[in-house]
Amino acid sequence: MSAWALVGAAAGFVVGGPAGAAIGASIGGSIDQSNATKDAANTQRDALNQASATSNAQFDAIQKRDQPLVDARNQSLAKMKQLLGLDTSAGSPTAVIRNDPGYQFGLDEGNRALNNRLNARGMRNSGAALMEAQRYGNDYATTKFDNSFNRLASVAQLGQVGANSINQAGQNNATTVGNNLISAGNVGAANSLSQGNIWANTGNQLAGWYANQNTNRGYGTVQPGNYSGAQAPAPVTNIYPG
Repeated sequence: MSAWALVGAAAGFVVGGPAGAAIGASIGGSIDQSNATKDAANTQRDALNQASATSNAQFDAIQKRDQPLVDARNQSLAKMKQLLGLDTSAGSPTAVIRNDPGYQFGLDEGNRALNNRLNARGMRNSGAALMEAQRYGNDYATTKFDNSFNRLASVAQLGQVGANSINQAGQNNATTVGNNLISAGNVGAANSLSQGNIWANTGNQLAGWYANQNTNRGYGTVQPGNYSGAQAPAPVTNIYPG
């Protein structure tokens, strides 16, 4: 017998003897069953909440890890728009290229090497030297444009990997947390239903016990045309005495 059933039986016996003990044991047992059901529901809800918290923490970690990739992708895409002339806030594509890190250094080094070659051939100030320098500058700018655009495209592609990772993690987290919320709601509904059944059964038991007690005392159950178990009144034989 459970703890509350023992307590109820003891208290009921003190108040109403064996019959009271039976009632107290029934009520105490229902209390124990009700508490056990509540504890089980709370344990399930705690486990679901912990699972949701773990899923949220995992998503936060993935987002923190991959967000720099997404930021780099966005910056690269913005720079690519400038190179293509879709965004002129930073100037023309040529100006953007010239501001690219290492552009001026590479140009200066190339011109220095070109001048050295021309000097070696005695063509430093010739028309051919000017044409050579112009051709070199144009080729260098074109090469730098291609290199810059390809480099930015690679960074943007890498950043997209990070964005996809975050998106997938977010979807997984939303699914997990959503399912856990639904499960927690089902647990609460099942607990409420169980509580109702427990106390409804207790009420039925008490009603049955009460009916049995009345039957045992000779009152019976009186229905129209049926007086079984009831005390019939004595017939009246003399209305006018004397």
